[in-house]
Amino acid sequence: IYRVRTANTQEVAFASLKQLRQHDWLKSFLKQTHNIQNSIQKQVRPIASAANALKRSVEFAFSELETLFSGFKMPGRLESLLSVKVLETLLFKPSQPGTALGQYSVVGMEGNFAAAEAIVEYQKKLTHTAYFADILLAGSQSPNDAVFKNWQDFLLALEPLAQEKKMPLQQILRVKEVIKVLQQANILPVYMTLFFDNSQSDPLLVLENLLASFPKKDEKVLFEILKQQKAISKENLSGFSHPDTFEKAFESLQVKQKQILREGAFQGLLTRENWNDASSPVRFTALEMMKDFTDTFDLAIKAMKASPHFTEEQKVQLFKRMLMPYFSLLQELTDKVLPPDAFNRISDQVYAIERILESRSDTDPEQLRPSADFSVAAAAFGSGAMFDIHLPAYLEDVFTLIHQNLLAV
Repeated sequence: IYRVRTANTQEVAFASLKQLRQHDWLKSFLKQTHNIQNSIQKQVRPIASAANALKRSVEFAFSELETLFSGFKMPGRLESLLSVKVLETLLFKPSQPGTALGQYSVVGMEGNFAAAEAIVEYQKKLTHTAYFADILLAGSQSPNDAVFKNWQDFLLALEPLAQEKKMPLQQILRVKEVIKVLQQANILPVYMTLFFDNSQSDPLLVLENLLASFPKKDEKVLFEILKQQKAISKENLSGFSHPDTFEKAFESLQVKQKQILREGAFQGLLTRENWNDASSPVRFTALEMMKDFTDTFDLAIKAMKASPHFTEEQKVQLFKRMLMPYFSLLQELTDKVLPPDAFNRISDQVYAIERILESRSDTDPEQLRPSADFSVAAAAFGSGAMFDIHLPAYLEDVFTLIHQNLLAV
């Protein structure tokens, strides 16, 4: 591609184009495209269709360039660059998560060919039409290759049971529904890697454990959490950097916090009793959401402190003002969700942080900087050190400690 793009003569460009067209890598793509066209498996058909459409687009792009470089004179620079860019995109553009099959490049199709081959090989192991081929690739979502093998072995063990009607149709449909929901929630890789357990010899027992690990009732909670997580991601952090937009940005952040902590939010998930009863996927997603909100609040405070549009005196006032709800977040989570014995003397530590926060000046610019002797590692929950001799001194110390404790919670 580089030689085609930088060629000074039509002859050089045409020769480079021909060399690219004859490359073994491209020939392999064309061969694989041809091989899967006659697949009778419905899971492979979309891949075959997309590969065939891509093949036609690539061939057309090559033909366009060959026509362009076979004229009486060298084409214009812009015209040739645009045509080369089209071919380059079709050949090499990396696929992004969620990319539709029709938007894949030759590079991006390689993974789909591997997927198609895995499905075909799966079917070859059976004497009947596969029941679970449509969820086989869920195992490939894990970065651990062993997970895919375990998942494939599990599905293969279920196949004869499904064929002989030794497992209810409702279970077949439900396991597929679970995989679909986890995929929609973008947590399938985590689930397959951390929570799928194929250690039992009885595949029906493995199936029962899988279905129990994500009950139907948790689907609504999961998507409520994801909706809130999406709203958090849209917070405008730049709004904290200017007096004209600060109040609106701060109000929006506090609204998000109230939504997260309101009674009954996420069907009451953020209580000790309900938290312990929730499924692993729900708890994992909720923790991710809380981490996102904690980090967003942290970045909002830092955006205000780094702004050149506030005086030092204004920053101290705003700093303390923002730390109050940030501390409230920590207080609510330790009171409602965290087990009382999770960390030693946790209530005493939370009370001490509150007392120090309320007592610190909101007019002294020194509060914006850390004290010389404060160690957040020693003061944080679970450190094992004596908290009483590692107390935060300035607001900046309190800020760092709240953030670290929220992550610990």
